[in-house]
Amino acid sequence: MLVQSQTPAAVKPFYRNALPFYLVLQNASFPIHHIRAQALKSGSSAKPVSLEIYNLLIPATTVQTLAPTVDADNSQSVVLVPSDTLLITLSVLPNTEGVIEWKPISLDTIPAGRLLPLSTVIKEGRRCLAANYKANSPQDCQQTNSSNLLPIVWREGRYWTPKSVVVSDPFRDGLPTRMQREWPQVPSPYVMMQCFLIRSYATRYLDRADYVTINIKSPTLSFDAPWRVVRALLPPKVNYAYSLAMGLVPEGVFKGIFEFWSRPRVSSGVFEYKPGIGLISGSYDDYFYDLNLAMPRLHFNDIVLDDKIRLR
Repeated sequence: MLVQSQTPAAVKPFYRNALPFYLVLQNASFPIHHIRAQALKSGSSAKPVSLEIYNLLIPATTVQTLAPTVDADNSQSVVLVPSDTLLITLSVLPNTEGVIEWKPISLDTIPAGRLLPLSTVIKEGRRCLAANYKANSPQDCQQTNSSNLLPIVWREGRYWTPKSVVVSDPFRDGLPTRMQREWPQVPSPYVMMQCFLIRSYATRYLDRADYVTINIKSPTLSFDAPWRVVRALLPPKVNYAYSLAMGLVPEGVFKGIFEFWSRPRVSSGVFEYKPGIGLISGSYDDYFYDLNLAMPRLHFNDIVLDDKIRLR
């Protein structure tokens, strides 16, 4: 079944727009993997906390075909090589009860310009990558995510999208200032879009400015490693003043699953990545702490891939 997307020419780019856009996750020419995960809160009677992630793994050749350029306001683009993969993740985060709810939706009820074609979303992915490499501050790593793109999936003979309810004002007041400014009323469940570049190459050194490249061949480094250890993994000819800032770094690997961290943390926080699949869990620190669901950090120990394969 082919889905006719709408042309969003009459609206602002979706990463600058407070109203939601929609993307149908169907009939793609590249892999889309679905992750269902649960974490148990402290206390034997506590209900589990749910997480769903949709990973769009877009080969470089498909990116070049569907979105050969980025927006005109991004003079610095990202050159992709054939072995690269653009990873766009849509993390569906739970409500204050730790639950993710979905609602049926009819495509013909979506307002004009709000149902996006894949090419527009892929173009946004390239914009996110360019924004990272153009950034002047570690805080600019937040440019690589968006929060107003909602997935639409086909289940049980109809389309579904995450159900949104506006959370209470006390919750909103506790959000970081950035989130209050960008989303005056924060819906929950909350969908977080992030963009990454999958590029595996052997290197001796870490790139302190790179918050988008997931490189499983990069040197591993513990989050609390002393500065002398960190400095030994930075290019020797660059004069670095001591700073806590650090781009995406692999902490280690266990049973084929890599854990990555950064400082400051990207929106998914400390996350787990499985090659060929994408993100399978994350700490999502700001979100879960503000919902009072992470005391201490949640550990998603029940993870299922594509409703068939148990990863943990």
